[in-house]
Amino acid sequence: MDINPSIHEMIQDYRNPQDFFHFSWLVCEEMNTEKTINCLKNLCGQKLVFTVQSGGIGIFPGKTPAITYVLVRNPVMTEIHSLIRGNCEKHLGKINMKYAPTRWLPHITLLHQRMEPRRYYEFVEKCIENDVSFEIKVSNLSVIFKDESSAGMLFTCNLK
Repeated sequence: MDINPSIHEMIQDYRNPQDFFHFSWLVCEEMNTEKTINCLKNLCGQKLVFTVQSGGIGIFPGKTPAITYVLVRNPVMTEIHSLIRGNCEKHLGKINMKYAPTRWLPHITLLHQRMEPRRYYEFVEKCIENDVSFEIKVSNLSVIFKDESSAGMLFTCNLK
């Protein structure tokens, strides 16, 4: 997004300072942290670093819409997603079903705040003039959290 400084500026203006860019494999409200981290440690020791291709700009509509970078789901992502879900699910509660294997749309959230609809329109209008094509090297898995007042990383491990 650095291609267009006004897009970069809007993202910086509307993102919470504690947020960081990531894509989520699984989202839940309750977790046995120790057991989940152990599952991820095991997966990190088995899986290799891989790349993901961008798929453009996406919008999740709703009361608080989200504008995202869409990521192209590939066989490696699908396999790792299934392994994470299959191994960690028993240690989690109140899992967001939008991240279920049949519904999961890999993405990086750019904007997801309560702001006037016209600001979303302005953002999309600025984006349509730029090719959003990039590749991301996925080299780690992490456990992150976010609540009403804070966000952070509880654990990270590198893929082989």
